[in-house]
Amino acid sequence: MFPIINIGPLAIQSSGFIIILGIWFGISSIEKNYHKFILSQKNFMTDIYWALFSIPIFSRISYIIQYLNDFLDHPKSIFSPNLSLFDPLSGVILSAILLLILLKKDKISIESSINAMTSGISLFLIFYFISLLANGEYYGISTTVPWGIVLWGVPRHPLQIYYAIAFMGIYFWIRNSLRTNLINDLFTKFIVAISIMFIFLDFFRGDNQNIVGGIHIIQVLGLIALIISLLKLNLKQKTNSTDYAE
Repeated sequence: MFPIINIGPLAIQSSGFIIILGIWFGISSIEKNYHKFILSQKNFMTDIYWALFSIPIFSRISYIIQYLNDFLDHPKSIFSPNLSLFDPLSGVILSAILLLILLKKDKISIESSINAMTSGISLFLIFYFISLLANGEYYGISTTVPWGIVLWGVPRHPLQIYYAIAFMGIYFWIRNSLRTNLINDLFTKFIVAISIMFIFLDFFRGDNQNIVGGIHIIQVLGLIALIISLLKLNLKQKTNSTDYAE
C-alpha cells in the first residue's frame, strides 16, 4: 500500500516507523497509568524498558539460529538493519519471558503488571494494524462495498482498518475504565473484547493464512481465549461473592 515514506532525501520503511510510533505512544500510556496498579513503582518501568530493548536482540538471535549457515557465510549480515532478517514473534515471546523473570526478581505482582500494561498494549495494536495496511498484509476478502480498497488488483475489505478502528474503541473503553477506576481484571476483560473481535472480523480475512476447515487459526485461538477469560471472570465473581457473604 505505502511501504516507503519519503521525507526529502530519506526513504523510511513505513511499517517500521509506524511500529516505533506505536511503541512510543504505548509506553507513554503505561507510564501515565501504571501507578493505579503497581504500589511498588521503583523498578516496574525499568523492567518494561529492558524487555523492550531485548526484542530486537532476541528477534535477530532467533533468526540467526534458524539460518545459521547463511550467516556463517555472510557474518556481516548479523548487524544488518534489514527488518526481514528478524524473527519478531520469537523476539516478543522471549522478551515476555524476560519481563516475567525481571518482575519476579523485583517482587512485583505479575497480574497487576499485566493490568497496568493493558492500555499501552491496546494503543500499540492500533498502530500495528495500520503498519499491516502499509505493507498490504492481513488484507480482506474481495468486496463490492464502496469503501473497499484495491489490493492485488481486486477491491477488498480494508480489514486492517476494521481492526484499527475496533482497537481504537477498545482503547477508549480502557481509558474510561482507568478514569473511573473500574480496573479490576482489566486485562482479562480486554482479552474478552479482542477475542470476540478476532472471531468475527477474521471472517473478512482474504489471505487464506492458517485455515483449518474454513476457519482461521486466530478464530479458534480467539474462541479458546474467550472461554478461558469468561471462566476466569466467573470464578473471580463467585470468589468475591463468597468472601462478601462471609
